[in-house]
Amino acid sequence: MTKLNIHGWENLSGDNPEAASARNELMKQLAYVPEPCRSAWEKRLKSKLDHPHFSVRLEVYLHQFFRERGWKIEIEPGLSGTSNQPDFVVHKGHNGMMVEAKTVLGAESERQQDSRLLQLMDDLSGKLNRTVLIHPMLDLPSSLPNRRIAADIESTASETELLQEFVVEGEHQGQPYSLAVTAILEDKPTPTADVGATVGQAVNVDIGHPVRKAIQDKASKYGEPHIPFVIAIWPQFPYHFSSKDDLVALYGDETWVVYGFENVGVSYKPNGVFTLKRQDDSYRSSHVSAVLFCRPDTANPPKLYHNPFAKRPVDMDVFEGIQQCTIDLATRRERWSYQ
Repeated sequence: MTKLNIHGWENLSGDNPEAASARNELMKQLAYVPEPCRSAWEKRLKSKLDHPHFSVRLEVYLHQFFRERGWKIEIEPGLSGTSNQPDFVVHKGHNGMMVEAKTVLGAESERQQDSRLLQLMDDLSGKLNRTVLIHPMLDLPSSLPNRRIAADIESTASETELLQEFVVEGEHQGQPYSLAVTAILEDKPTPTADVGATVGQAVNVDIGHPVRKAIQDKASKYGEPHIPFVIAIWPQFPYHFSSKDDLVALYGDETWVVYGFENVGVSYKPNGVFTLKRQDDSYRSSHVSAVLFCRPDTANPPKLYHNPFAKRPVDMDVFEGIQQCTIDLATRRERWSYQ
């Protein structure tokens, strides 16, 4: 794909030659996406919000990546046992895998998205009988009443399913809007016998690294998939500088270790996506086969990092033509292979 180094749809839709070239290339690749996804993706692409704009650019990039390599692509297919729909399920010969896409934005983009959501969540607090996580897929009109959003969520959410994901969409004063909603059905808290308070519940844990947290959020959506599961990440500045940052996110934070007066080495905390352990010593992300780090805004090809503890690993020859990394956890040395 042509280098897409112009950020945001307003810049991408400009008249200068670089913007026109990048826009034309992106729309050319979007044309390969079948309907109705193509129209929905185009609306998200033209959003003024960074989150939907960049997330659909990553999805177009992945669609092109697998299509050019001869994979059969299913977009947001249904899965048995859950209402959650992965971004892609791809097949080639006897190989198949599930692929989820996630863009990690910078602080300014996060504030842009959060300002409207904070207002919305303040207005909805106490009015819904479940915990909801909301992500705009298209711009939310400022005049859209929050009570209308609450009513749409309540009418769509299941009364029995503990975790459910769905999309709320519509049109307000001629402007379309769309929200991705995660609804968590909770038991009502019960008073404790010894303390005059209620039992609390942890709903989100920040594990100290934005890319790591993004991967963990995606990893927790589908339980134990019956096919290999790959998470594709587009980490943007300031969360990504080099492959070293990728290794830290996946295999743990670096710490300096001094052996004597002059011998200094590097050790790693066991808090990476692939090294997080449960109390029973099993690995928490063993159902994640690998993580694909992508840069759709550059000409650089993606890099694939294999999970050494994966229950369903991905063969290295499946991802031909890109750099792939495995790691020796005893020595903490990465091993690169170009298939």
